[in-house]
Amino acid sequence: PFFGLSRVVPFSNEDELRKLLDTTAMAGLPYIFLDNQVGHVSSKLLDAYLTTPMWSGRVMGGNKPFEAPANAMLFITGNGITTSDDIGRRSLICNLHMKEADARERKIGRVITPQFLARPEVRKDILSAMWAMLRGWKEANAPKNPTMVPTFEEWSQLIGGIVSWNGFGDCLERPKDDDGPAPQEVNKRHLVE
Repeated sequence: PFFGLSRVVPFSNEDELRKLLDTTAMAGLPYIFLDNQVGHVSSKLLDAYLTTPMWSGRVMGGNKPFEAPANAMLFITGNGITTSDDIGRRSLICNLHMKEADARERKIGRVITPQFLARPEVRKDILSAMWAMLRGWKEANAPKNPTMVPTFEEWSQLIGGIVSWNGFGDCLERPKDDDGPAPQEVNKRHLVE
């Protein structure tokens, strides 16, 4: 809602991903959108980017080093994707289930497209609602979320607190086995139990 139409950035391998992360950090871009991923998503580069406050590398076309804040929010979408344990632990997962076997059979009453969401009047309404949620949470003395994600404590308190205080549940609660992105994590938990 804040940035308007999203920019999707394709990449084909770890070298391209490194260039994308370097460019994102150096330009101070607010988000990275990896759309329509397939299969298993696993990357040491993404693991590092998601946990470090500062990203470093070298400027393309030379040996000059750079260091920049790693502030971009990462969005990954895909059908039936799974993730590595590390990416799954560092992510909020949203599964959208469809009851029809064939997507073409769906009857959609209110079509919401990127162009609809980018319309100024729609963005204004969404941003107003988000501001009201934030203001209400702050006026209630910024209650903390019941669940904390280790190594993301400040983020857990802020985002988790706002979401849970506004009645949307605990967004940081561990996903149910069938909703989780990392099947190996589920198997590991079952083994320990």
